[in-house]
Amino acid sequence: MKKASNRVRERRKKAASSAHNAPLKPANSSRRDFMGNAATYGLGAAALGGVGYWAVDSVIAGIAEGDISRIGNGVPSVVQIHDPQCSVCARLMRQTRNALDNFDDGELQFLVANIKSGEGRELAAKYGVPHVTLLLFNKVGRHVHTISGVQSSDVLTPIFRSLSGGTLAQSG
Repeated sequence: MKKASNRVRERRKKAASSAHNAPLKPANSSRRDFMGNAATYGLGAAALGGVGYWAVDSVIAGIAEGDISRIGNGVPSVVQIHDPQCSVCARLMRQTRNALDNFDDGELQFLVANIKSGEGRELAAKYGVPHVTLLLFNKVGRHVHTISGVQSSDVLTPIFRSLSGGTLAQSG
């Protein structure tokens, strides 16, 4: 019995020794291996670049939307009084964006007055409105309409159409 266990031990030592001493082939050791993976590397780099471009574009768009000083710059404005922690505000924003998808670039501008900022609070106080509200301004910056609460994009689209066409009468 002792001989059998010695043999097993010897075999294990030999197997372990040969595994440690076996020459390792480096990954991608040939030009052919590298070229085979080049397409994968290229696709990965392109994907990362696309994600980076999208992220930068989103940040820039978010900054522009938050610039309420753009009211009255020659383009009619839809301004949402918004609390970023409010789920109802997020629903209104989705419906507003859906409605604005029916318009060409430059026809209307969407701005967000964050009530967590001083400018956003001041604008809401000036017009006496809470969050979950849209303020509509004509192209010279005159307030022409207020929409309170969540509305569907089907309701918002014709109102925005009359704002972009300059036919929306003063109501607030």
